[in-house]
Amino acid sequence: MVEDMKRQLLTLRKNYQERLKGEVEDLKVYYDALEQDRTDVKDDLLTLSHTLAGSGATYGFRNISTYAFRVEKAIEAEDFNDAKSHLYDLIDACIGAIKKEIRITGTSNGQSKAAKKSFDILLVDDSESVRDILQHTFKAAGCMVTTAPDGEKALAQMLQNKPDLAVFDRNMPGHEGFVIVDKMKEMPDLKDIPVVFLTAEDSSDDIMKGIEMGAVDYITKPFNPQEVVDICLDILNGDEIV
Repeated sequence: MVEDMKRQLLTLRKNYQERLKGEVEDLKVYYDALEQDRTDVKDDLLTLSHTLAGSGATYGFRNISTYAFRVEKAIEAEDFNDAKSHLYDLIDACIGAIKKEIRITGTSNGQSKAAKKSFDILLVDDSESVRDILQHTFKAAGCMVTTAPDGEKALAQMLQNKPDLAVFDRNMPGHEGFVIVDKMKEMPDLKDIPVVFLTAEDSSDDIMKGIEMGAVDYITKPFNPQEVVDICLDILNGDEIV
């Protein structure tokens, strides 16, 4: 089982490296546009940098997440010179990741946690790469998993099939995670679902806001997929420290 999981994780990471090749070409186009003082690419660059900020470290490439997050923040601030500088570093980090040989090692204690029963998990993240690797890791632990790319689709899915726990990306296009969780608390059938936030925001105020809204945990990016699963299983298995 463990060896099968490692092989499948290796395949997912290699597939991610292949996807990076196309994204590097897009990043180069955006860099050339910023060199020409063209800002018409900012929306597309913002979308791609947000995706890479979430997916990079999840697949073991922390530099990608770091530089993508900086590009995203610079674009939001409309500081295009700063964005161009970080974009150069992001392209370099992506090229380095493409060339890197991936090896899968065990978790920190050599063992993965298992669910005490087949829990239903809902994963909500606008990054397909993040959804894929978390879905695989939860399934390897014995969970049933459904996914959604945004909050509105997540709400619709939860009303049809109530999960035991929901994992939400804090920042998603359209509706941020806080808004969706606030809506959940107004719905009798959904208000008691435990919610775990994934986020690149690590300020104490942001974390406290999530906890005050009823989140049971708040995991900052970059993260290890197995650690996310272990935290969620501790909550569902009743092993969390209160």
